[in-house]
Amino acid sequence: MANFISGWANLRTKIFKLPFGDQCLLISRQYYFKLGGHSKEKVMEDIEFIMRVPKKNRFLLKSKVSTSFRRFEKNGILLQGIIHLICQLMFLLNLKRSLIYKVYYRYDK
Repeated sequence: MANFISGWANLRTKIFKLPFGDQCLLISRQYYFKLGGHSKEKVMEDIEFIMRVPKKNRFLLKSKVSTSFRRFEKNGILLQGIIHLICQLMFLLNLKRSLIYKVYYRYDK
């Protein structure tokens, strides 16, 4: 299942040029600060940041990054996938980050 989730994230990135979450960003320090860096918020800061990078400046590299599967193992693949999707939709609907934070970390105890 980890390979399926990884494949889905890679497909999303190829189609929409939206690498976020456990995907890796390579960006110069100067450009990072020019774009304003990450938000101080502790949730959805990765999506918020990548959306400030113009699509013409988003390039995909053929490489691999290893990340943790802990939340998926703990909460179950379906539940954790639903949590991610709900939080992303809440962000796109411009709901309060404090509410998104509560949903995202509800099962992280």
